[in-house]
Amino acid sequence: MKKAKQSVTTPNCRQKCAGCGVKSFGTGSVMSNYILKYSRDERVKYISHLDFVRLFHRTVRRTGMNFMFSNGFNPHPIMMVAQPLSVGVTSDCEYMKVGFDGDYSEQELVDTINNAFPPGDIKFLPQKS
Repeated sequence: MKKAKQSVTTPNCRQKCAGCGVKSFGTGSVMSNYILKYSRDERVKYISHLDFVRLFHRTVRRTGMNFMFSNGFNPHPIMMVAQPLSVGVTSDCEYMKVGFDGDYSEQELVDTINNAFPPGDIKFLPQKS
């Protein structure tokens, strides 16, 4: 709050924390964006993109982790799939960006989602630098 009262410009908090002490955008919690890597194999190649998104939403709700939601009349989870797969196509390396209400380590996030996902051939993978 000191920087705000002094009219000091800080970087965008969605990209890098400026250390102002607020750590939220009116929700009172930490907002974290993650880029998740996942694979889809033969047994799930006929699941459509929208069915996959619904499946992911349900899985995250089962884990107890909370999505960050958009603002507006019809809020929806903040989530973006880089390239939706066509029906009948498999892939070893797909990416999605997801906003969570909380701070998680990469390995904790991957393990939690994989353990909650229904049995099948959709696996979330740790990213290699």
